[in-house]
Amino acid sequence: MLKKIKYHVLNEKFLYFLLLFLFCIMVNYSFDYIFKIIYALALFIILVLLKDTLKYIYILFIVFLSVLGSLYFPIGQIFGSPSYNTVLSVFSTNYLEAKEFLFSIPVFYYLSSLLILILAGILLIKKDIILPLKGKKWLFIFAMATCLHGPIKSMFSGEGFHLYKTGFPPIKFMIDFYRSMEKFKKDHKKTISALNNDTWGNVSSNPDYSNYILVIGESVRKDFMHTYGFQIKNTPFSDQAQGIFFKNYLSAASSTQMSLMNTLALRENDELQLQNNIISLANKAGFKTYWFSNQGSRGTDDTAMANFARKAQVRQFLKSGSWSVNYSGSDGKLLPLIESALNNEDSKPKLIIVHLMGSHPPVCKRTQDQFDVYFRSKDLSCYIQTIKDTDTVLKKITKIANEKKEKWSMMYFSDHGLALKMQNNLDSQLHHSNKYKQNFEVPMFIISSDATQRTEITAHRSAFSFLSLFSEWTGIKTEKIPENCHFLSNTVCKNQTSVMLWDQKTVDIKDLPSDPG
Repeated sequence: MLKKIKYHVLNEKFLYFLLLFLFCIMVNYSFDYIFKIIYALALFIILVLLKDTLKYIYILFIVFLSVLGSLYFPIGQIFGSPSYNTVLSVFSTNYLEAKEFLFSIPVFYYLSSLLILILAGILLIKKDIILPLKGKKWLFIFAMATCLHGPIKSMFSGEGFHLYKTGFPPIKFMIDFYRSMEKFKKDHKKTISALNNDTWGNVSSNPDYSNYILVIGESVRKDFMHTYGFQIKNTPFSDQAQGIFFKNYLSAASSTQMSLMNTLALRENDELQLQNNIISLANKAGFKTYWFSNQGSRGTDDTAMANFARKAQVRQFLKSGSWSVNYSGSDGKLLPLIESALNNEDSKPKLIIVHLMGSHPPVCKRTQDQFDVYFRSKDLSCYIQTIKDTDTVLKKITKIANEKKEKWSMMYFSDHGLALKMQNNLDSQLHHSNKYKQNFEVPMFIISSDATQRTEITAHRSAFSFLSLFSEWTGIKTEKIPENCHFLSNTVCKNQTSVMLWDQKTVDIKDLPSDPG
């Protein structure tokens, strides 16, 4: 009988240790840092010591870690560990976008979050177990040394003791999120205060066209477009269009806000000057400016892009506030606005910026689950269809522009690409990422009313140099925009292969792995 009781107690202790260690692994993994078993072991030891000595603190830690881990697990698997982009995305997202994002998350990630909560529940309701631990002092020292290895190393190297240098995921997560939040708040405050006062200085213009139309696409990677070599014919208009096609154009970043801020605004001395953007530049050059968007605006305390748009002389957001849950999202609804702008009698040249919803995930929401061609999975089939739908919108814009009987030029580019998540051929999905070349390799081309041939530019072009390209295209000149290279040619220009990751560090596109479609 005594042996049975002893056997039962030992089994119960083993089960407790096993479940607690699994919980520690899941919590560490949920924050999406590079997983190291030693950090899971350190957390395991900390929780065991707390249960043995400070039971209520142990309960508090289990609850806190389980809530934090379960909430962030799905986000971390898609957006990675906390970064500036994570915070920017949270504050740039409205109700409908958030809802769409939550519904686009694979069920497996939610099940993983549920597993964390179940493990926490078992650990909390399990009756007290006496843990006859020996060498508590040495276990504690090991756990603390593991958690504080980075700061201690920094201190001995003469840099000082900095907690943010820790690699221990629970602490690193909170510090990274706090620091990203503080930087975002600082940048946002700076943006709002600076937008009213551009510093372009003297601006001149000599436009070749009466109407310039800039179409900003969404989430399109070029290798899924037939005009860039994809096997399915989903770009019939672009395939036959005459103009300048950039074969190696790179977006600045792989999320909308980070990408467009670094594309449409001036960067001087490595400092982004959001007040000096294409709208304030065109206004100063005497253009009539328009901004029509199928993406959202929330009000006065808004994203940089929405605040750029408010500087346009005419602007219209098809979505505003919380965005109607029943809103269909069709980019075709922008066409009457574009037609009205082109028909507006004005002696000034016009700059019409059109911001599409395009291929923003969940892509099947864009197409109402309809697609012309099935390709490997429903998600990929819808994605291919959204690209075809965007191609149709571009065709209709050119038709409207041609009817005006004025010279026009239209530029199209996508803000960023997506990554392909291959679970299996039936469940292949696309999602945001900053890990691969294809997250930055996007389409860009310029067509016009007088184009008679198709020219391909194979030299790399970076969105960080977009204002120089924009200046060549529109004929708007200012001393603040460099003219050190002919961007509308095949001239090899310097510094054209850099891209920005979500932590705002720049890397060379050549150093990123590929994510073939």
